[in-house]
Amino acid sequence: MYYYPEQDNLFFTSEGIVNPSLGAAGIINPFVKQISLTGSELAELSVSEKFFPEFEDPNGNGQVDPEEPQNQGVRLNKGFEALTISLDQTTLVTAAENSLVQDGEVSDLSSGATARIVT
Repeated sequence: MYYYPEQDNLFFTSEGIVNPSLGAAGIINPFVKQISLTGSELAELSVSEKFFPEFEDPNGNGQVDPEEPQNQGVRLNKGFEALTISLDQTTLVTAAENSLVQDGEVSDLSSGATARIVT
């Protein structure tokens, strides 16, 4: 979360939710929003669709089934983790906590992975 004193409001991020065992309700895209100090939403900033979770649909039923593999987007609990603003107060910056599905394996203590920064 970032307090923006010039406009007396807040920006915050959400990792989204990637839990296909809950069906469509378990898939929520990550986001960046601007809200007033009373909690009213002022804006939702644009986020590239490459961050949005997508799943294969091999059975063709048009639904997210628990056994279907994810082929794109943030992973469960690995989405946007932090938020800051540039020194000149013109650019918000957030980053994915780990690699997106399409970028390869998840990093761990013995191997690194690509993590994406969003401005």
